[in-house]
Amino acid sequence: MFKGKKAVNVLHVWVELFAFTLLVIGFFVSIAIKSAFLSYAVVFLFGLMSGRFIYMRKNYAFAYFIIAGLLVGYLLGNRYGDWRITFLLFVVGMAAMYIFEGQRWLKEIGA
Repeated sequence: MFKGKKAVNVLHVWVELFAFTLLVIGFFVSIAIKSAFLSYAVVFLFGLMSGRFIYMRKNYAFAYFIIAGLLVGYLLGNRYGDWRITFLLFVVGMAAMYIFEGQRWLKEIGA
C-alpha cells in the first residue's frame, strides 16, 4: 500500500487514524477512572454520544468502525467492573440515543 511513497495521504486513511485516536482516548479515560460505578456511568455516556454519532452518520459504514475503536480502547483499559456489563451499558446507551434521535424527542424539549 505504501511502497515507494514518501508520505501517507491522510485523506485515504483518516477513518483508521480517527478510530485509533478514539481507541487511545478511551483507553486513557478508562485507566483514569478508579471506580466501577463511574466507569459504568462514563461508558453509558460514551454510548449516548455514539448513538447520536451513528444516527447522524447512519448511511456511512465508517461510523461503526470509529465507534468500535472507542469501545475497544475503553474495554482494554477498564480495570474496575465487568467487561460484559460495560459492553451492555454501552450498547444500551447507544440504542437509547439512536431511538431518541429517531423519535425527535430531544428536539421537542429543546435539547
